[in-house]
Amino acid sequence: MAQDVILATNRLQITVNTVLKNSVSYAGIDSINPITEQIGRQMTVTNPLMGTPSYSSVREQWQVEIVMRDGRKEYIALGDITSQPTWTNNAVGYAAAEDDIYTAAT
Repeated sequence: MAQDVILATNRLQITVNTVLKNSVSYAGIDSINPITEQIGRQMTVTNPLMGTPSYSSVREQWQVEIVMRDGRKEYIALGDITSQPTWTNNAVGYAAAEDDIYTAAT
């Protein structure tokens, strides 16, 4: 699923497979927050009565959570956005996305 974000005048537009999914007015944004999710995280315990469990992580997914003033939320999964190459799937990519959105809003 190809997701893109367009930082247009007065609004942020989110498309999925080139179809407009949502259009968010910058004035309607209350906050922008980071969300991280461990995808495929597994716990391994050799003996449940002894030892400490170990965890493995298949991958980590970063998202931008946009909270609107009316309570709605929109999520942008980082790393798959082709129109914003600096929005990588990590803390640096989240910081770039947050900065770009707030800059576009001014």
